[in-house]
Amino acid sequence: MTVKLLPRPASTLILLRDSASGPEVLMLQRTQSAVFLGGAYVFPGGSLDEADANPRILKRIRGEAKVPPAPYWVAAMRECFEEAGILLGVDAKRAESLMHYRKRPFVELLENEDLQIPADAIAYYGHWITAPGRSRRFDTRFFLAVAPEGQAGSHDAEETIHDVWITPHEALERGARKEIELVPATQTTLQDLKSFKTAREAFDAVRARPEPEVNRACWALGKDGAKLFRRADPQYFEIHWSDAEETGETTYDLTAGVPKRLDRYVRRIIAPNPGVMTGPGTNTYVVGEGDLAVIDPGPAIASHIEKIQEQGKIRWILCTHTHQDHSPAAAMLKAATGAQILGRPAPEGQDATFKPDFVLESGQRVDLGAIGLRAIHTPGHASNISATCSSRRRCFSPAIT
Repeated sequence: MTVKLLPRPASTLILLRDSASGPEVLMLQRTQSAVFLGGAYVFPGGSLDEADANPRILKRIRGEAKVPPAPYWVAAMRECFEEAGILLGVDAKRAESLMHYRKRPFVELLENEDLQIPADAIAYYGHWITAPGRSRRFDTRFFLAVAPEGQAGSHDAEETIHDVWITPHEALERGARKEIELVPATQTTLQDLKSFKTAREAFDAVRARPEPEVNRACWALGKDGAKLFRRADPQYFEIHWSDAEETGETTYDLTAGVPKRLDRYVRRIIAPNPGVMTGPGTNTYVVGEGDLAVIDPGPAIASHIEKIQEQGKIRWILCTHTHQDHSPAAAMLKAATGAQILGRPAPEGQDATFKPDFVLESGQRVDLGAIGLRAIHTPGHASNISATCSSRRRCFSPAIT
């Protein structure tokens, strides 16, 4: 469905300043003829240049710039200067005197004027990767800084055709009214920033956060056709798991009785027991190559057990806990296959039919040949509950059916 296109590294710098209405961000409108996001309102930014990794530039970084790698920090400051005419680390008067450098190599500005890149005044804010299928894709690191006092900036009249300082709240309202175009990454950022009372408060809060997780939109197919999913969507993580190559050909449908391959070693079969507590049905996982392990065989429904048996030679049956939607099929599956049952005994009031051949203790491993499983005791959803993790660090959550 989509053409494989590797994302290009890029950096964006969110600039904040205080106003009577609260913090404002600098936004630039991209030219309508731009190949990527033409006409949209964005923060200053662009692709990394080869020169951003020049040792002559990197030695001028002040402060720590390890995550992401240093060239991203260089590109954030360089693109901000070239696109928006704002130069971090200098006062307004000096910045104005250096505008003739906007179209010259960045290393010349730094060396000729003996300037530094103030990484200690820049906070790593976010990580977004363009969805597959676009004519251009970017792997963009977002940074945030308090704008130098007195530097209002201006668009470059080439890549950008308009500039505006605007509160996040107003920008979102204008976007909702279709007065300006805002892409999802920009909308999400503005939603986050509108809660802060000052620019400094926002900067300090971002600096205190853990390293941001990647937002990588993904495509999948289903009964409603091809759909795009983002990090906030429930299907997002499973789509990435089952379609690591970004083909867009995995499914977002949750259909009982239809095995779905999640990766090389894991398949999932949804049991035909939909309900308020089970959603579309209990998730049964078939794990391994050759000899197989079944995790949470589910309810004692003959058609479901037959579907499990069709997957191959079952040697182990593991139950993360003994609620009625997770373990009753274990006895029937053992009778049909001779597989060994592993788990923890059922507490009073749960599945009395569950009789493990081997009681797993937290930390114990089950060798499946190509991979291994490790039990982790995680009481809460049930007193005897355990998550089952593979040696490839893939975890099966016992609390999600």
